[in-house]
Order: sequence, then structure tokens, then C-alpha cells
Amino acid sequence: MVPIYLCVAAREAEYVSRLADYVRQSPYGREWRVTGFTTEDALHQYVKAGYPADLLLVAPEFAGAAGGLRPGVPIALLVKRSGEAGADAGLPEVMQYQPMPNLLRQLAAIRAEHGVPRSTDAGNGRGTLVAAVYSPSGGSGVTSTALCMAHLAARSGVNAFYLDLDPFGGAAPGKADTEGGLPEMLYALQARPAEAAGLFERLRTHDAHLGIDRFPGGCPPEEKMALSADAAGRLIRTAAACPDYGAVFVDLGSAPTEAHLEIFLQSAAIFWLVPDHAAGLLKAEAALGFFRRRYPDRFAEAEPRIRFVAARAGQTGVSRAAAGLRFAGRLPEVPQLHGAGRPEEAARSPVLLGACLGLLGAAGWKPEGGMPDDRGPRGAHAAGTGPKQDQYA
Repeated sequence: MVPIYLCVAAREAEYVSRLADYVRQSPYGREWRVTGFTTEDALHQYVKAGYPADLLLVAPEFAGAAGGLRPGVPIALLVKRSGEAGADAGLPEVMQYQPMPNLLRQLAAIRAEHGVPRSTDAGNGRGTLVAAVYSPSGGSGVTSTALCMAHLAARSGVNAFYLDLDPFGGAAPGKADTEGGLPEMLYALQARPAEAAGLFERLRTHDAHLGIDRFPGGCPPEEKMALSADAAGRLIRTAAACPDYGAVFVDLGSAPTEAHLEIFLQSAAIFWLVPDHAAGLLKAEAALGFFRRRYPDRFAEAEPRIRFVAARAGQTGVSRAAAGLRFAGRLPEVPQLHGAGRPEEAARSPVLLGACLGLLGAAGWKPEGGMPDDRGPRGAHAAGTGPKQDQYA
């Protein structure tokens, strides 16, 4: 991967130093190199000497010195508040005090809009893993499992994107916004497909609690229920093509649709959860029959990728042999889902982490870098930020 050389110029030496340290210690260090300056002369001498500079991020007082230093190199303003440089600045603004992952993604989007080509390396050296988690039975733990798998990928050093396509899903707290996040992304895929990649990078948000990326806010159920196969395919391809990610995990609703089939075909593995009771087995059989009858040829292509998983195994002792299913693994009962627990809490459960790690391994995915400790690989917070600011909300 050819690195992106970012030159940061600001009077606050501590901020510049912390930004450089964060990038160096995080997964972004594979793609970004940061050089900092606190005076106009130092910036001028560095660029004029011919050292690499792919993007200039400068405080407003450095804008005059940066202009014209390296023709063709994009310049962005590092500001403490919107409009700080004035309406006539004519340069994109980047907020100084925001989560570091969001800041770097905004810079990547600025480069993309400037026409600078992006690396096609997926971040794990082997291309992006796309995996779907599905069950025709509601309440089977699909959301917790998809979040847990994404969290495992993030802990292993492989950046992961979690995509919630369940119309009535329990993840991504927030009102069902009609603008921003997934709704805006779906509209762009239909109306402005050429802008989809850049918009995706601007819309995504980092969830510091799980170490993953996702769309912010909610999405009206009608939007997800109306998702076409074509739009679903474009959405998955856009997320998987983003060079920041080594894995994309899709959380699917229970009602089978053409969009489900398209996502199955785009996925390297399909984790199909079957509750450990008679009704769960019947629904699994019915859903399989539906897909086989409705899409005989296309589903035959996707079916070998299905990994049937016994959800909440051991609760009833019901035999699964009658369903004719071969189970790749089992998901245990997760205490965090009792009472007022949320899927985000269950995703960090040690018993679920162990089960999901086994499922991913059985599907052939071996993340590089082992399993870091709970601090994760993303490093320290930016100046002026902390767990509260960096937490998904």
C-alpha cells in the first residue's frame, strides 16, 4: 500500500503531536503518515524541499502560507468551530475536536472528492470479508451475533463495518431519521451512484464502545422493507470496496426478500441462526423452502455458504435431526440480554465472543494480529475528546 502523507500545521504543538501518535499506533498507520508543523517557515521549507505531501491540513492562520506550495495537492482547514475562517475561505473545513477516526475519514473523503485515487487494499491483505447474519425467527440473537463478530474483527486489528438492515432491529439507538445515515445513503445509490463512495465515507460513524463503524441514527422501517435487490447489492459493494475495512457484517431482518438473496450472494459466509425449539426448526425449514422454490438457480449458488447455528442451544433439548440441517456451531444463552440489556452489551459477552470466534474460524476467516486486549488498536483519544465524545450516539 502506498501511504498517504498528511501535513498538519497548527500552533498547538500538543494537538499535532497527539494526532501523529494516534495515527502511528492505530490501524490507520498502515495508510497514513503524519508530519506536523507549528510555524509557517517549517511548513514552507518542508514542501519546497520536495518531501512527500498528499494533503495539507492547516489552521486558518496557515492558509496563506499553504496556498500555492504544492499545486494539485488538496488543502483543508483545521477549525475549532464552523465558519471560523470566514465565508470566503473557499476550503473544506475539518473540526479539530472530534473523534480521530471521524477526522481521518473526513480527510479521506476530501481526497476522494479532489480526484485523488484511493488504494484498493482492503486492509487485511486478502480482500474484504462480507458475512450475513440471518434468522427467520425474531429474537434469535441476530443483532447481538452480527455486532459481536464485527467487534471481534475490530479487536483483531481488522477494521469492521456493521450494517443494520433489520427493519425492526434492536441496534443503532436513535429516532428513525429521514435524513442522514442509511436513508441518505440509499437515496444516493439510486439518484447519485457516482457519489456513493465519497458519501459513504462522510456518513459513517465510529462506535468506540465496540470499536466498529456503522451508520448513525435510525432508519424508517419502510426504507429497509422497500430495499430492492439492486440497491442492496450496490450498498454491500460500496461498503466492501472501502479500503478502510477488512470485514463487513450485515444484520438481516427475518422476512425473506429479494434483497436477502442478493446479500447472500454477495457474502462469503451466511450465519443462519436456528432457535433450539420446535417452532424455530419449522421456521428454518419454511424459509429454506421459500428460497429454494422462489429462486431455484440463484439460491443454489448461495446455499453452500450457509452455516446453520443453533441459537441459545441447550435450553429445550429439542432434536434438530428432523430439520435435516448440519450445524456449524452453537450460540449460548447470553445473560446480558435479560431484562433491560441491549445487543451492544451482549456483543461483549465473553461466552458469545468465544462462540462467534469459533464460527468465524469454521467459516475460514483467520484474522491477523491475534486478539489485542480490551483497549484495542485505536490508540489514545484526540485532544479535547474522550469516551463520551467518541462513543456512538
